[in-house]
Amino acid sequence: MHLSVFIAATSLPTILIGSGILVVSSLIFLYLTNREKRMQQNFQKLEEENRTMTRAIQTKDESIEKLIIEKTKELQEEITHRKIAELERKIALKKAEDALFLKNAFLANMSHEIRTPLNGILGFSSLLLSETDQEIKPDLYEFANEIVASSHRLLTLMEHLIDLSRIDANDYELQLKPFEISTILNRSISKIQNACYEKGIRIDLLSPEEYWALGDKAAFEKVLNLLLDNALKYTETGSIAISVFQDDEKKRLEISIADTGIGIDANFIKYVFEAFRQESTGYSRIRQGAGLGLPLAQKLLHLMNGRIDIESEKGKGTEARLLLDLAPNQNFEFLVESQCESIKGIGNTRKKLPEIFIVEDDKMNRMVFEKMLKNNAAIQFAIDGDQAFKQMEQAMNSSFVFDLILLDINLPAPWDGILLLKKFREKWPILNAVPMVAQTAYAFNSDKEKFLALGFDDYISKPISKKDLFRIIENNLRKTESI
Repeated sequence: MHLSVFIAATSLPTILIGSGILVVSSLIFLYLTNREKRMQQNFQKLEEENRTMTRAIQTKDESIEKLIIEKTKELQEEITHRKIAELERKIALKKAEDALFLKNAFLANMSHEIRTPLNGILGFSSLLLSETDQEIKPDLYEFANEIVASSHRLLTLMEHLIDLSRIDANDYELQLKPFEISTILNRSISKIQNACYEKGIRIDLLSPEEYWALGDKAAFEKVLNLLLDNALKYTETGSIAISVFQDDEKKRLEISIADTGIGIDANFIKYVFEAFRQESTGYSRIRQGAGLGLPLAQKLLHLMNGRIDIESEKGKGTEARLLLDLAPNQNFEFLVESQCESIKGIGNTRKKLPEIFIVEDDKMNRMVFEKMLKNNAAIQFAIDGDQAFKQMEQAMNSSFVFDLILLDINLPAPWDGILLLKKFREKWPILNAVPMVAQTAYAFNSDKEKFLALGFDDYISKPISKKDLFRIIENNLRKTESI
């Protein structure tokens, strides 16, 4: 028994140590097991976070890629839109250029188509008027006079419409140069003197000095004519007074045209420069007209850095003030333009009648030329380029040289007056000494300079008056005689 107790006593520490080791081992095992679990959990968490991050990155990448695709698409669309816009702009510009070309071609064609028959109407009616005795055949004289007046009215309306259209299209060319205004003033006044006399209206010009303006001479004269015609149209009694003033400080020239006519209503003055606007409208209009005179005059002055101011009082009259730049101080030579008071005949100072070759395809215009030049020139006609070339060849083979050649610009195809002039002078150099005059229904401001630049010696536009025809022929014959 004692032995058993002893053995038990000696074994107890060992048992306790073994138990302690077992406990420690168990604890270590539990610790390691828990740690592994936590590590697995952390690893799983990391894996989950990694997966989440990967998904986020993938989502972000997809978003970025989507954004890139969207932006690229937007950029492509923007580039496409820009290209389309640029293409549309180019197409619109081309259409505008084509429209302008067609418009100018239409205006030129309309001018030609109206001027050509008008040349016959005005030519024959003017001849009839000049050859009719007013006392013997007063009715016939009055008929002819009315035809002439109506033709001029139609011609003026057409010219105003074309001028306004060309100004609005920026296709009206002016040459701004210094010019002296007194000759132009006198010429414009002379055009309305007879009408003023018939209406009993006095016309006064107060311009004691020479005044030089800077502008386009032809456009300035057109403006003056428009303003004087307006003053005459709306004045039944009293006077029309023209005054000229020079403002040295502002370097401006002022021309005042004051009438004692019917005047303009104060509420309408602001509309006087609008085309087609008239104070009285409808079937009971007081005065005839299209309402283009003042708008055209104002637009022409604007092109010359000038303007027109209007003051008016109903029932008392109107004053139009034309303002234009003074010409710079220079020593200008004062040139007086001579005006023929009457047509005395081309051949009066010549030993023989001048030989004139006229190429004209219009039968009526040929008849007008023949009647106008009767007893004043020996005429030979050709109706187209082929006939003209054959007749000129016959003349050259016979050593015959014409004194002057009138070429219609618009001839049956394939010819035109420009080509005919070129062929004449290329084949027969002697014709370089013969004046060649372009006679045409194309009558824009730039046409004269264009035809002169192409080699013509002079230019006359249809409808052709007897006075203008004689002046052109006489001037060119005089030049050749002085050579």
